[in-house]
Amino acid sequence: CPPTDAESEPVSPRSPASPPSPELALGATVRRPATPASRLLARRLLQRPSITFSPSQLSPEPVSHPDAQYREIHPMKEGEKIFDLFSWDTVLQESGCGGKVVVCYRKVDGLSPKAGSPPAQTLVLKMRPKAAMDKSDVEHYRSVLTKMMNLERHPGVLPPEEVLEDQRFL
Repeated sequence: CPPTDAESEPVSPRSPASPPSPELALGATVRRPATPASRLLARRLLQRPSITFSPSQLSPEPVSHPDAQYREIHPMKEGEKIFDLFSWDTVLQESGCGGKVVVCYRKVDGLSPKAGSPPAQTLVLKMRPKAAMDKSDVEHYRSVLTKMMNLERHPGVLPPEEVLEDQRFL
């Protein structure tokens, strides 16, 4: 952090930063004006564009392509289990608040992809238990997931494929 104008530092009479003044004794202080730490920073501060937003431009709603369909969280059918839809062998994380993160494959007609068949799309599945969250946390998490699903696509960010919800998990 560059020193501010209120800060001062001791100066040695032999220091190249000390002014050539006979009145300065060892341990005297000299105030430095507040300046950026480097000339590059000073140039960048001068060239920085001024950006202002009107309240109508600031929207809490997710940004999406106008032609894109609005995506929502899908409730699972009564009695349907996550094992009916996906199969997995590799667990990435199982510790924490009771959730689990796995590398999985979507089942086709209720069957796992067979060895030797065309490779299925590899997915990462995160299961988060509702019991580990307050009711307000569940609502907040649900709104965050909905916003994430409806963000404008970017080549450097993998969006959620879909979000499923049952009585116990999101």
